Amino acid sequence: MKMKFLVSFLMVMVLLISPVNPSEAASDDRLFVKWDNGTLIEGQIGRVNMVKNAVLFKLENGKLIKTNLLRKAGNTYRIYSFIGSGNSLYIGVGGGYYFHNTTATVYQTPSPTKKKQLAALIEQFEKEKAQNAATVSQAQAIRMAKEYLDYMPFSKIGLIEQLEYEGFSNADATYAVENISVNWRAQAVKTAEDYLDFTSFSRTGLIEQLEFEGFSNADATYAANAVGL
Repeated sequence: MKMKFLVSFLMVMVLLISPVNPSEAASDDRLFVKWDNGTLIEGQIGRVNMVKNAVLFKLENGKLIKTNLLRKAGNTYRIYSFIGSGNSLYIGVGGGYYFHNTTATVYQTPSPTKKKQLAALIEQFEKEKAQNAATVSQAQAIRMAKEYLDYMPFSKIGLIEQLEYEGFSNADATYAVENISVNWRAQAVKTAEDYLDFTSFSRTGLIEQLEFEGFSNADATYAANAVGL
């Protein structure tokens, strides 16, 4: 529920950089993260700062037509696409409008960190949207998967099998496990700790046991390292 509240909070209307792109309305509900004094929104690949006055071009029937829409120096616009290359490079600001990439424009690309932040936000939103659209059976499988993880660790494969044992189809069990947020490496560590609480293992034996439980060799090895073997 806390994650659902977080995503709902982040879905507030985006404050667009002023002036807005020709295609953008006053309200915009796309997901976004902060980028310096502005925002990086879903679908955006960069931004352009106007250092000189420049006119917009409109893409019509596959051709760029010069318009009488003048944009003044000092303004910033979001970029969504490119057309052409070299001296014939045009940068898309949405709605079929483009700037010619000349000395009038300075293009900026978001950092890899910002891209990852936005991608993670979009991924979480898509998962929640999928959960909201789930069938009754899928929703119940998701609920049971979360309940199991509240009191014992599982591998991804192990949790799917447990849901199938509870009577869910493979499709619903798989859907449930793929639509919850789980750190499977952390689950491997917890499983290793549980095993060592009641019996002894060599390093190799523990890794093999974790693999038998459905963890990957990489996660099983990580878990063995984490518990000191």
